[in-house]
Amino acid sequence: MKKYIIILIALIIGANLSLGQNFKEILAKANKGNSTAQCRLGQMYFFGNGVEKDYKKSAYWIKKSAKKGVAEAQAFFGALYKEGNGVKKDSKKSLYWTKKSAEQGFPPAGVKKDFKKGLYWMKKACDNGFKEACEKLK
Repeated sequence: MKKYIIILIALIIGANLSLGQNFKEILAKANKGNSTAQCRLGQMYFFGNGVEKDYKKSAYWIKKSAKKGVAEAQAFFGALYKEGNGVKKDSKKSLYWTKKSAEQGFPPAGVKKDFKKGLYWMKKACDNGFKEACEKLK
């Protein structure tokens, strides 16, 4: 499970590097409704990156972003529910958010191991331009 979280987090952070690292700038954008900034702010609170670690604030911002359809936030929110970080542990909600993310082509996580389904989702992610998935399929 920890391996899944680490991989997911690395993917999410890599996808958001263009947003910058300054907490105040991210917070201002998040408060204005920028869904990518909301996702990044949630990650900052989760890891304590530029701010004190706070799982409840992390879940608050990740949820805002996930509800706006940001696939990375949806996957992260699914992971929060799976582990019970900042939210009450809930496997059904975890699966719901993970699937929403996967349906957009973001590699699914936390789903029961199934090679055929895994291959299907990796191909879908690759087709949607997710380079890491394409590399894994080689």
